[in-house]
Amino acid sequence: MIQRLWQGWIGLLDRYKAIRYLVYLFFACFSFLLALWVYVWNVEVPSTLALTNPDIKQASSIYDSQGQLIGEYRLEQRMPIAFEDINPYIKQGLLAVEDTRFYDHSGLDIIALGRVIGKTIFMGDKASGGGSTLTQQLAKQLYPRPSMRSSSGLTKAFFLLKSKFKEWLIALKIEGIYSKDQIMTMYLNKFEFVNGAHGIEAAAWTYFGTSQRDLTVSQVATLIGMLQNPSLYNPVRFIDKTRARRDVVLTKIEEAYGLNLASAKKEDLDMSCFKRLTDDEGRMPYFQQALAKYATELIKGQKIIKSDGSLYDIYSDGLRIETAIDLRMQKYAEDASREQMIWLQDWFFKLWKGQDPWTYQANDEQKTWRKFTLTQRKWATDRYKKLKETHWRNIKNDWPKDLAFDDNYIEYLLDPSNRFIVISTATKAKLDDFRKSNNYGTLVSSLKAMDKEVDLAFSTPVDMLIFDPAKGQKKVKMSPIDSIRYHAMILQNAMVVMDPRNGHIKSWIGGASFDYFKFDHATSLRSIGSTMKPFLYTVAMQKGIQPCKEYIDQELKDWAELGVEGHFHAKHPWLPYHENVTEMSARLVGA
Repeated sequence: MIQRLWQGWIGLLDRYKAIRYLVYLFFACFSFLLALWVYVWNVEVPSTLALTNPDIKQASSIYDSQGQLIGEYRLEQRMPIAFEDINPYIKQGLLAVEDTRFYDHSGLDIIALGRVIGKTIFMGDKASGGGSTLTQQLAKQLYPRPSMRSSSGLTKAFFLLKSKFKEWLIALKIEGIYSKDQIMTMYLNKFEFVNGAHGIEAAAWTYFGTSQRDLTVSQVATLIGMLQNPSLYNPVRFIDKTRARRDVVLTKIEEAYGLNLASAKKEDLDMSCFKRLTDDEGRMPYFQQALAKYATELIKGQKIIKSDGSLYDIYSDGLRIETAIDLRMQKYAEDASREQMIWLQDWFFKLWKGQDPWTYQANDEQKTWRKFTLTQRKWATDRYKKLKETHWRNIKNDWPKDLAFDDNYIEYLLDPSNRFIVISTATKAKLDDFRKSNNYGTLVSSLKAMDKEVDLAFSTPVDMLIFDPAKGQKKVKMSPIDSIRYHAMILQNAMVVMDPRNGHIKSWIGGASFDYFKFDHATSLRSIGSTMKPFLYTVAMQKGIQPCKEYIDQELKDWAELGVEGHFHAKHPWLPYHENVTEMSARLVGA
């Protein structure tokens, strides 16, 4: 019987070539898909260990000696939440819109795939819904598809198929590692809601100024609607599209759970609380910056590694960093420092009132140098960089080849006589050769036009915030160049409080304001000024100088003029003769 059927099938294939070719095509496609499936599983699907440690960047927290939070290190604005803390409306909305059979499938929803093939592909019904499960979407979040913008249609189709296989297989593997509740929580913590919000909690704070636990059903529907396309349904940019999408989500929740949400659909989409979350500089930004360098070097030096063999990263691995800092002492130090610096800054401004420190008692060369230092400060501003970037589009074709669009090079082309510009001899030779080219005249004209526009932008008063010693900052109308001059005259201070019994650092102040002055004076290699005087004077008295002896602060030719035994000078012949009393004492102690 079987033999007779087989012979009949072979005869049919011989009689109808079209059927035979279709069978061959079917087996060829099946073999190709099977080979691709095996390849993806063995080569591109991540290991169980990698999926056990997914790439969900978590901030590391810094604590003081009393367990108080100082700040965080993070690359993404993410606030991870636990499953039990998720708003019930979020769970309902997520399942109703993204995966109604989430708790019934094992990563792949065969029914949904069949619907996509039947209705979406063959019948062209795009509103019938997608076939991706929540687990597949998580897989896509963890391992994004490569960009294929510049590829051909055939290449795009192949990589789309391979990506789908990869997502399916990763989804199956994820389902074998995590529970359904863990998968849902991971998805909500991972998804990027644009505008710098990573995860549902950060999104709730960004768009509505509250925790996700306290969102209304209308607000929840807005965020759930963004899951389909966060850029298209961005409530800040496309309020009407977002409102329409919100209503679709509310309707699906009604249908799935038998609720009446008509009142929620009538609510206005209020975005008055929208605020992008900023990087958390913490309560001690200078200390936090110094600690980051120390912690990173410690991890590398002691090779502190994770289970996968890679080094820990303080910005993404959710570490808990405990320090000896005492925030109570930090507050006392800040209050004392602020009180003193307000008085000093006021005295300093009064001292220089009516005088220009950029020209005061300066000869022509010194004036040129001081003016150039202001120019360099101008180059460092975002305002200048934006203007420069705008002009680069018009200048780049005339700019010397193989040379960066560097400010020092621009200055040299405009004013080669400026001897304060620091560029290499080889670069200077290239620029000198370019000055002989045909493009030089056109380029210089463009650079002068840019320079003129920059000068106008920096000399025009605008509303801005500047540093204020008493209030932290204040709003004024000032030209950008005057702002640069003003901030250059702000006095800086530093303080580090240490427990002498064990060397533990209890408080740290690195400057007047981290928002305006990033440089940390607590770690700078600078003279410590009058702090050393008690030590210097003690050593001087030990060497025979009487404490009540008076000296004129002037150049000295010999140690004997100090009343110090000559053998000190003979012992240290490298000491210069012409130095004042304080400098000689410093050299003496240093010796």
